[in-house]
Amino acid sequence: MADKRYCVECGYELQEGDVFCPSCGARVPEDEPVPEAGAAVTYKAEPVRADKSGTLNIAMILTLVWSTLALIIGVYFAVNAGPFTDYLVETLQNTDMGGGKTGWDYFLEQGLTAADLKASLVLMGGLLAASGACGLVAAFMMYRRTNFLVCFILLLACVILSGIGIVSLIVGLIVLYLLYTCKPAFAS
Repeated sequence: MADKRYCVECGYELQEGDVFCPSCGARVPEDEPVPEAGAAVTYKAEPVRADKSGTLNIAMILTLVWSTLALIIGVYFAVNAGPFTDYLVETLQNTDMGGGKTGWDYFLEQGLTAADLKASLVLMGGLLAASGACGLVAAFMMYRRTNFLVCFILLLACVILSGIGIVSLIVGLIVLYLLYTCKPAFAS
């Protein structure tokens, strides 16, 4: 019976013939002589390191949370653009900007109307909802570990479409970085 062998990186028990540790992916030191010239040699692809799976799971969870919130908030804004517009107009009309002018007066001086405000809220809600949808599809692709390039492009679209501020941008860039570092975890 052969002696038991353990991974020098993580201590996982190795089976006979293992070239890489099944737990951490570390290369198993070769203690066998080099094959003779002309002998058939089988090469195995290096497996994904276990820590990449955890990183990809973190990216997937961040994407799910971020995208679900974006989708819910976006739909809410788009559906409720009318009441939001009324509230904003009332608030601007009651805001004294000095010199006898209200915030609404300055808004009107720019050639804008309540319809423009409502259209911008609908557009913002629609873009945010589209951002959330792209993110949810990307999270599903992360879960399946398929189509890295499509997943990356969807996440990039998610970041661009959300456009709601610095927090969204930072979270999006972190997720994009985590996804990029996990590229070997994808089948294609």
